[in-house]
Amino acid sequence: MRTFGLICILYVTVLSCKYQDERPLVEYSDEIQSLISNDKKRTYLEAIFKEDQEVRNSQGEYDIVLKYGRDSKEFENRIKIMKETDYQNLKKIETYLDQWGHPSKKDLGEIAALTPWVVVHHASDYEPRVSNFKYMYRGFKNGDMDEGSFSMYLARMYQIKYGERLDMGGPYQEKDKINRLIKKLDLITKN
Repeated sequence: MRTFGLICILYVTVLSCKYQDERPLVEYSDEIQSLISNDKKRTYLEAIFKEDQEVRNSQGEYDIVLKYGRDSKEFENRIKIMKETDYQNLKKIETYLDQWGHPSKKDLGEIAALTPWVVVHHASDYEPRVSNFKYMYRGFKNGDMDEGSFSMYLARMYQIKYGERLDMGGPYQEKDKINRLIKKLDLITKN
């Protein structure tokens, strides 16, 4: 039963990463330009993080599947809400990153600094990961994202692009995996 639950969670996570919206893009530029203090930036980013987590934690996928089944309207609605939230949060974060760059852990706190990674991790496909790589790389180099998170970011990119996980072939340091993934993904790090 526990395995079934884990499979359901994995299934929902994969589904939530395959959403493309055809609606017109909502503009977040004005609201993000108004974030002129660190307190406002922190509050804004932490609200996005909270929304991202709440949509995933409110009546979990496992509970819905057990109660209604995977083919139910309830499950379908849950996925639709999650995808919509992910889409809107990605647009907010991309606008934020373009305006302010990757948030500083020192200035804004750990949750705010983690928020761009979490949101891009839930992105629908490969392109948002590539287009936001320069911000994630800077965040990593500045110490605002740890090795494990950055490695996971790159590993997910690799898996989406090549349909498999990178085999490191034995023991390795996380920094070695990061460097190898950057090279394999042909990502430019001179930003």
